[in-house]
This record gives sequence, structure tokens and C-alpha cells, in this order.
Amino acid sequence: MEKAVEEVQAVIAKQQQRRDEAEHPAPIPCHLIQTPKLELPKFAGDMTLFPEFWEIFSAAIDNHPYMTDATKLIYLKGALQGDAKDIVASVQVGDDNYSKAVELLKNTYNRPELLRNRLVEQLEALPPANESPLVQRTTLCKVKAIWVQLINLNEQPGSTMTMKTIMSKFPQKTREKVGELRRRNDNWNTEDLLSALDRVIDQFELMEDTDPTSINAHRSYLDQCVREGTKS
Repeated sequence: MEKAVEEVQAVIAKQQQRRDEAEHPAPIPCHLIQTPKLELPKFAGDMTLFPEFWEIFSAAIDNHPYMTDATKLIYLKGALQGDAKDIVASVQVGDDNYSKAVELLKNTYNRPELLRNRLVEQLEALPPANESPLVQRTTLCKVKAIWVQLINLNEQPGSTMTMKTIMSKFPQKTREKVGELRRRNDNWNTEDLLSALDRVIDQFELMEDTDPTSINAHRSYLDQCVREGTKS
């Protein structure tokens, strides 16, 4: 009888141990960690690229639950090039130094106001597009890429100066067509402007596909499309 009781108690103890292990898993030794097989982005000191770099690095390495800080620092040093690499070159690998290296990088490159100024300068420096639909589409894509970063820095979407700068990058004919769309809605913001440019350039592309030798031959068709677009 006593033996049977002992066996039951042993079974109960083992079940409890399994539940405890499931609720509180033991830390995985560093040498057994299986890091994801991905190629980390490189960062060489371009401030405009730091937010994206750090977002990817954080997801893959910085937020890793079982990786030691020393190992994270090794990955960080391996992902840096140029000026960025020089900034942390003197930081020795060790658990206590990872946070110091991160702080050095963020103090140098994570500066929203300065980054915003750099992005505005990039927008202003974009060469104006000619009347080619392909060139205009390429310019619009570049503008959108800059605008997405400005939005992440809390840029005001209703900034008149930003919209004027964007409009200056497109030919007069394109600006006129965008203006015709705008007359239906005076309270535009940058998102509305980019959407209108997208629609107008899309029509230019459609006309060029119909007759690659001339866009002007289809201006009346575009006028009709713009008018119909404002009614929808």
C-alpha cells in the first residue's frame, strides 16, 4: 500500500515539475542560441538611413530575448561601416559596453530635427522632371520616399512650403492638371497633392502607351479624365 502511494506521489511530482518548466523555461545557454539566418543591413553614417537601420537591427538583435549584450555588441560592430564604425571602434566587447555603444550611435545619428532638415534639403535638391511620364513617375517615387520619412518625424501634412516644393518638381502642364483637381477641394494636404500627382501622371502614362509619339495629341482626353475624376 505504501509503495502504491509513493508511486502516485512520484507521478504527481513529475507532472508538477513539467508544468513548472513550461511556465518558467530555463534560459538557453548562449552557445546554443540559433540566431536567424539573415543579412543585417550595413550602416555607414548616413543620418537619413539610421531610423530604418536601427528598426531592423532592433527587431533582429537588440530585442533578442536570450542573446547576451556582448554578443549583441559583436553583431552591432559587424553591421557598422565608415564613420559609424569609427564612433564605436574604441568600445571593447563586453556585456557592460553594449548600451554605451548604442548610446553613442543614437546621440550621433538619432537627431530628429537635424534629420528633418536633411530630408527637406534632399527634397529641395531633387531635379525637376521633364514632360516624360517615366521621368515624372520616377520623380514622384523619390518625393514619396522622402515624404514617408518626414511623416515619421511628425512633419505637418498641411505644410504649404512642402507642397510648393513638391509642385516645383513637375512640369507646368502637370501642375495645371493638378490645379484643376484641386479647385474641387481647397483644403488639401500633402497626401492629397501626392494622390493627385499620381492620378495625373497615370493619365500621361496611359496616353503615351496609346500614342508614344505625342502626349499633346491627347490633352483633350486627359481634360475629360480629370473632370470625371473630380466628380467621383
